[in-house]
Order: sequence, then structure tokens, then C-alpha cells
Amino acid sequence: MWKTWRSCLLIRRLLLK
Repeated sequence: MWKTWRSCLLIRRLLLK
């Protein structure tokens, strides 16, 4: 479950970029 949370943050950061 932790991996999913981290993945969400990474994807969001890429989208924000």
C-alpha cells in the first residue's frame, strides 16, 4: 500500500511539471 501512495505522489509531481 505504501508503494501506491508514493506512486501517486510521483505521478502528480510529473503532471504538475
